[in-house]
Amino acid sequence: MTKKYGKKFTQATLSPYQLLPNCHGGNHPIFALVGGGTLYAGGWLRGAWPYGQDATIDLTGKENPSPVKIEAKSGESAWRNALGNTKDKDIECGPWLSLPIQDLSVPDLDAGFWHCLKLDVGQILLSGTDLLIACDGGHGRTGLAVSILAYLFKATHGCPITWLRNRYCDQAVESEEQVYYVYEMLGLGEPPEEIMPPGFGAWYYEGDHLVHKGGYRDY
Repeated sequence: MTKKYGKKFTQATLSPYQLLPNCHGGNHPIFALVGGGTLYAGGWLRGAWPYGQDATIDLTGKENPSPVKIEAKSGESAWRNALGNTKDKDIECGPWLSLPIQDLSVPDLDAGFWHCLKLDVGQILLSGTDLLIACDGGHGRTGLAVSILAYLFKATHGCPITWLRNRYCDQAVESEEQVYYVYEMLGLGEPPEEIMPPGFGAWYYEGDHLVHKGGYRDY
């Protein structure tokens, strides 16, 4: 079941992101460790919400609402200390890792970073803490990060992008550059042509005008 927290969204407050068909909403469960927490994916503009003692990896660089801040590449000890600082405290948002990636693009991070992050995420989930990974729409950047981690955690042994699209949203990993990056980070060779996104892109408001960026798909 999709995990939804925080303020109540109504039709009047939804952006065009939430109105697209075949799309996710709230905090969507991706996989869980036995006896541990669950990794969720979502988009801030589609109702994803950091809550309580849950940990968050934000891929947009948005303002950090958590009193406990963690920098990228900080290692397991920083996560453990952060979790300890939030335990049994009445806070609105748990540990928050800011890992900004430009929309529709890829980060300047090598495979070693993702293996280290996998260890950190494992520590979080094994502690029983849920983890949310989110960007604005929950497609490109979120799909990139979650598909890499899902494969490293052996949640899937096949194509991680196809697996994530079937489990979460068919628009996950929304640019060719992101598809190639996922395959390169995981050492999977050349990605098959059939998983290349057909110009998914995203809708944004610019002033009073609704514009589409990143693709040509007709929503």
